Amino acid sequence: SDFLASRIAFSDQTLLFLDTGKKKLLSLDVTKKQPLDIPIGDVGQAKDFSYDSKNIFVLSNGIYQVNIGQSLATASAQIKTEDDANRDAQYIRTYGKNIYIFNKSKSNIYRYAPSDAGGYSAPITWLRPDQRADLSTVSSFAVDGDIWVTNQNGKIHRFSAGQEVPFVSMGLKDDFTTPTLLFTNENLSNIYVLEPQKNRVVVLKKTGEFLNEIKSDNLATATALVANEQLQKIYVLSGSLVYEISL
Repeated sequence: SDFLASRIAFSDQTLLFLDTGKKKLLSLDVTKKQPLDIPIGDVGQAKDFSYDSKNIFVLSNGIYQVNIGQSLATASAQIKTEDDANRDAQYIRTYGKNIYIFNKSKSNIYRYAPSDAGGYSAPITWLRPDQRADLSTVSSFAVDGDIWVTNQNGKIHRFSAGQEVPFVSMGLKDDFTTPTLLFTNENLSNIYVLEPQKNRVVVLKKTGEFLNEIKSDNLATATALVANEQLQKIYVLSGSLVYEISL
């Protein structure tokens, strides 16, 4: 109850939670419902993290990689020092072997690619120079090969190969108009959109077609969500509480 998570990630059957205030990670096996602390060492002031079942990447003063063994023993190392791309960044995600950073102050997305010499490259500007998207009010960031962002008025933006492509939700009776949080990845067929002010989670195909809407007063204070289509579950985070929703 004293663990106030602000970030959540999911891989296989394991949920991970980050308490940015305490600089701690918590692991939860969703089948056993047993939480475990994960020591992550000195990673500075953690702002966000990404998890790919083998490694945790923490965005802080630079980027840290936390390797997890079968016993949940960990070893952390700074893999990128602080630079102009990650200094004021808010979100970190991984796709394949690449690391993606979203920086609201620069209204841009940066990619770190694996280097042939080991480690990672200098940050590469991902958005094309001719893109003029206003990213100053972005509220969530997801990567599945394309990049998805949502903003404070509920609009969903989709970017492919560095440029925005049209995305329109179809069949949704009540459009998104307040801050939304979106989750998807390369293993999911759909996108999952949390709109706390309307007490709902909406499921859309990646082509925009409406599939489902789940409403509950418990969603009013939710701050993040993840989904697993094999388990047919959505997990929603609200402070020290996690809600499970069946699809």
